[in-house]
Amino acid sequence: MRVLIKGAGDLASGIACRLHAAGFSVMMTEIAQPTTIRKTVAFSQAVYDKSGCLGGIE
Repeated sequence: MRVLIKGAGDLASGIACRLHAAGFSVMMTEIAQPTTIRKTVAFSQAVYDKSGCLGGIE
């Protein structure tokens, strides 16, 4: 099953990691200039870095 998550902040990233671990195919969207505060635990930083990795998930 595929899941689309609008936003890639810290909470959305945690949910995406858990869904991925449960076997779901996850896609995330994000605005052009994310307002995420906890960037080290969010996929939103990938907007600037062009890729991201959290907990071994790229």
